[in-house]
Amino acid sequence: MAGGSRGFTLLEMVVSLVLLSILLGIGTGTLVNGVKTYALTTSIIEANSQVGFAVERIGRELREIRRNPLDQTKYDIQVMSPSQVTFTKFDGTKVTIKLKAGNEVAMTYSTIAGLEARLSSTGGGIEFNYLTSDGAVAVGAADVASVEFKFSVVVNGSIYKQSATVALRG
Repeated sequence: MAGGSRGFTLLEMVVSLVLLSILLGIGTGTLVNGVKTYALTTSIIEANSQVGFAVERIGRELREIRRNPLDQTKYDIQVMSPSQVTFTKFDGTKVTIKLKAGNEVAMTYSTIAGLEARLSSTGGGIEFNYLTSDGAVAVGAADVASVEFKFSVVVNGSIYKQSATVALRG
């Protein structure tokens, strides 16, 4: 700078703008990645919460299976399939838990006509296994000592699973 003038030269301004652009580019990329990570983490937490809630609710209902009033040696289970269980609770309410079309898991109660609780809204599945007291596969309601089930949901293309075994009350 000749003659004691104050200010910036064109070259200094261009270099400053280039450096500022580089820093903004890095900062924007970091911010975008942070938002993506937050969204992914939120969906994982939501999926795990949904799975945990469904497993707890199904387990709570299965613990309420009553003995058959006509034959006390059997539990009051009307349907025993890998994708559905229908049973009667201690209070006389008939409960059905099943895998519906579109991989939705739903629970219905006989006391509330038309009400269906969806346990999975994003697709997934459920599988029931009926076990004897020694862990073998039960043939009928008279043999059932516990019900094992596997519940899953699909969120953003990832599958989240949990399983539980419920010993029936005698």
